[in-house]
Amino acid sequence: MALAGSAAAFPRYFYNPAAYEEDWGRPRAAVACDEHPHEDLESIGAPHGTPWVDSDIIFTLTVDGKPTASVCPGAQHSIKVSFATFKRLALLTANLSDVTFTLPAATPGCPNRVDLGGSLTTGEKTSHTAKFTAPCSAAGKTVMFFLTSAANGDGINWKQNNLTLQVAPLDGGDEGGGGGRRLLGADPCAKAVAACLAPPTPDGENDASGTGGDGEVAGLAEPIRKPPRGPPRPRRPKKNRKSF
Repeated sequence: MALAGSAAAFPRYFYNPAAYEEDWGRPRAAVACDEHPHEDLESIGAPHGTPWVDSDIIFTLTVDGKPTASVCPGAQHSIKVSFATFKRLALLTANLSDVTFTLPAATPGCPNRVDLGGSLTTGEKTSHTAKFTAPCSAAGKTVMFFLTSAANGDGINWKQNNLTLQVAPLDGGDEGGGGGRRLLGADPCAKAVAACLAPPTPDGENDASGTGGDGEVAGLAEPIRKPPRGPPRPRRPKKNRKSF
């Protein structure tokens, strides 16, 4: 529920039809596990207008505290998202169902989606960190992490960015968890993790932190087009309401 006299960014109203119907009194269609707002949803109560690309959102990926430029199959990762301005709630997804968020826990029925801040006003922060794993079967695949964030208030647009990474291949080119030759007693996932955590190159090409331009993060994010910015949206008079 939003605080009286304010509007709050509650991701659960976007991804959880039951929560939306319970608080708003009308049904809402379910969305895919990796779906995000892509247009103005004021018609269903969201006050955040058309999503904007925010290239100041920074992604930092680590394994055991060490930076990595790719997802390491079999390892537990930490992915941190940082905002230059405003405390925010956020919705983070991976487009591979192989990815499982573990802390905070993934949303029910969608292991590859996490509600950062728990859809609570007290959960708003200038950065959020989530832990996730990817199994050996994801080796060699590509994964895109996509983030939608918003701060308190009407007229404060959704801010989005994304990061695309390779899941490291298994040792010896066995990328699917089956087939290919393996040495007896060898742990191909462990070798892939070791390769992931190799020291970064001098030019920083395998550093998965920092920010680039127009939706690119450290040259690794898949660009998304920035919608044209129109005049500022007029702020509606404050009133008691529940919102996204």
